[in-house]
Amino acid sequence: MSKDVNDFLQLVSENIIYSPIRESVKSELYEHILEGKKNYIEAGLDSKEAEIKAVTDMGDPEQIAKDFNKVYKRKLDWKMLIIFILLIVTNALLTITVAVEKNSMEYISRNILYIVIGIIISIVLYFIDYKKLQKFYIRYRTFGNIS
Repeated sequence: MSKDVNDFLQLVSENIIYSPIRESVKSELYEHILEGKKNYIEAGLDSKEAEIKAVTDMGDPEQIAKDFNKVYKRKLDWKMLIIFILLIVTNALLTITVAVEKNSMEYISRNILYIVIGIIISIVLYFIDYKKLQKFYIRYRTFGNIS
């Protein structure tokens, strides 16, 4: 793969937000470039010119990434959201029940703070790409075994 093709594919890949599809998009685009290059070679261009023309025909790499980003969006898991809301409501009802028995507003305010912190942590965890954390696994696993 030449530097021009590699730079093009890298630029498209870097601008794709949904990381699980990056490699498959790169290989699909690479196949299209090879096909275009083959067609230009059959039309009489030399290999280097054919490759440059095939990459140029692909279009703007950032626009290609934007188009893929429109199609491949992270989808909200509605079942998980409903379960999460039910757990929050259950927790709120239990908190109110215990607070009434204890006759304590401090208990309610403290638990509301915990609920808010829990919601924030849950939202952050929902949007983390766990595959990025995989590279740290061996380091932490090794560190844990040493200590």
